[in-house]
Amino acid sequence: MTSLHVRKIAKLWQALRQPFTLPPASIGCHECRWEHIDMDVMGCLLCGNIHACADGRCVSTEEVEDCVVCTLSGVLIRNKRFVDNEFMSHVNLTDFVPSHNVFEEENAVSDVRSVVHNLLCSEMSKTLYFRSVIMHMNRSRLKLKNAENIALACAELMGECIHTMKLTEFNVATRNAIVKPVSQCILKVMNALVHNFRMPLKEGELKTVTVGMLYLMRKGVVFEDVTVLPAMSELRAYLPSENMLAAFFDIKSRTITESENRVKFALRTATRERLLLAGFNTAETL
Repeated sequence: MTSLHVRKIAKLWQALRQPFTLPPASIGCHECRWEHIDMDVMGCLLCGNIHACADGRCVSTEEVEDCVVCTLSGVLIRNKRFVDNEFMSHVNLTDFVPSHNVFEEENAVSDVRSVVHNLLCSEMSKTLYFRSVIMHMNRSRLKLKNAENIALACAELMGECIHTMKLTEFNVATRNAIVKPVSQCILKVMNALVHNFRMPLKEGELKTVTVGMLYLMRKGVVFEDVTVLPAMSELRAYLPSENMLAAFFDIKSRTITESENRVKFALRTATRERLLLAGFNTAETL
């Protein structure tokens, strides 16, 4: 987005929202209460300050798996460049303290289910779903610049967005129906990895590992032709975008990569026979 366009929509937003409680000079002396103006432009409802995402301009950022995102808006602001020896697929991300048996605690089941429900069925997940549709519209509107017939292009764009919403409708009942089986699957896999393959898992790590496994279930994990974590295709449409986790759920996006590495490290000595004895099978589906 050009700086001229940002200035135009910023002035329009300020004109609609004024008067503000605090003066412009109060920037930095209070915690801004942001409202989205555009996909990568936000305004403070208290002082009228404008934040437009750009590399080097965003104060609060977070590194995710392959890029850097603004934690305020969730917008990608820079791709990361890796050197050949930077990535390791077999990193042990915890110390060598013996695993804590979280599965003996009464709240383990409810904790896992709470995490899954929050990411699939909460009001925040619903908000982010509709926001993703709007972001899709913002990306698609670029097609209008070179369109010969603007009215026709706008009509086609709206039809495309309506079609997208119908295909991935936020159906609470459908989402609630998969919370229980998904939670049971995650608990089963964690239980097997901890007790049969000595995966380190301390009490405070239950939430992050649950999140990581939930996102891994979009494609599943197969080792030695044995399904360790079954794939559930619905999760690809239901789960919020990874770059939104930090800003809206207080979950670091790197949690997904860390959980993947944790599972890989636990399976480093696994064999097909041991996996089958641990309760995994070759055709597990949800």
